[in-house]
Amino acid sequence: MKTFTRKEFIRGLLVVGTAGTLAGCLSPLQNPPLDPRIIVADNIKGQLVVNDVRVAPGLSDHLTIQATVQNVTRSVLPFKYRVIWVDDDGIQFDSLVSSWQFASIMPQGITSFKVTSPRADVRNFRLYIEWGK
Repeated sequence: MKTFTRKEFIRGLLVVGTAGTLAGCLSPLQNPPLDPRIIVADNIKGQLVVNDVRVAPGLSDHLTIQATVQNVTRSVLPFKYRVIWVDDDGIQFDSLVSSWQFASIMPQGITSFKVTSPRADVRNFRLYIEWGK
């Protein structure tokens, strides 16, 4: 078994570390595996990445969703989103964000939006995101 000098060992670590970092930088950006309640339209999938979606009871036990999205293009990206709220029995409830909400993200930018359910008994949702112009 070959023994390595300290200098050879450090050089090997640097080569492996650099190769790993470059491989990570070159891999294509993709949406992480998402909750099936998050629906991103095909017309924006390669341009907008959903980085995070958090769900928690908000004020007065109304469900609150916070989504963080990223524009992976080099252009301003208009998009729209809406939330459909659903109770445990599958009944849908309208709110202000049941209609499409329009937003845009600067090139390579990240933005977040927060939405709160209209009723305390709402326990589920579907978040739709599409290209918006």
